[in-house]
Amino acid sequence: MFPGKRAPFRARLSAAGVGVFLLFSGGLAFRLQSQTVNLAREYIRLNGRLIAIENPSVTLVNNTHPSANFLNSANFETGDNFTISVSGASPNTAVYVSLNGGSRSQVATTDVSGAWSGTGNETTTGTYSEVWYVGNNEVGVLTFFVISTPTVTLTNTTNPQMSPNFHVGNSFSLTISAGATAGNQVVGVTVNGGSLSNLWSTNTGGTLVLTGVENTAGSYSEQWYVAGLPASVLNFTVTNP
Repeated sequence: MFPGKRAPFRARLSAAGVGVFLLFSGGLAFRLQSQTVNLAREYIRLNGRLIAIENPSVTLVNNTHPSANFLNSANFETGDNFTISVSGASPNTAVYVSLNGGSRSQVATTDVSGAWSGTGNETTTGTYSEVWYVGNNEVGVLTFFVISTPTVTLTNTTNPQMSPNFHVGNSFSLTISAGATAGNQVVGVTVNGGSLSNLWSTNTGGTLVLTGVENTAGSYSEQWYVAGLPASVLNFTVTNP
């Protein structure tokens, strides 16, 4: 992911806030904490003047698959849409990014509120580390990866010709592959639209193999996830012999 393709959009602002009185040497100050996500900064009123206290941050969001969002960052499949936002920084100041230890490149300029935001689509698989700056001040580090859609394969090892379907008592082998970029990542599944169960993890190569026996007749629709990113839906039936 590289921000040169991100189109900035205007941040929405709000005047809502809460206040706290503070004592400073030489006078009484009033601190106003902004309640607006895109205006993550605090203010103090000192001797009749409202002074901004910068509290800059950067966040990355996966708009296509919100289940892959974590803390201030997210992981992606190729083609996923993202939004990146800088807030609480100096107004009208250059925004830079350093990608994977490279040199800084300017990608935008903050607006009058000290915010900037842009969107785009992830196109290239890999592992990324981005250090973001406003002016000469570092505002945050984003680490994430981009993978191709994980594959899931279900095989009837008792009667392979029936795959992916089964008779009760048949053995199965299920393989999920997400590539080495997604090594040691949480694997979860929903069955027939139920709740998500995160019970496994990929190996260092980004693969998980599960084996067992099908014991309950029925029709099943399973959605598997790697690090919150979905594989294709797996549909199969288990019938009595």
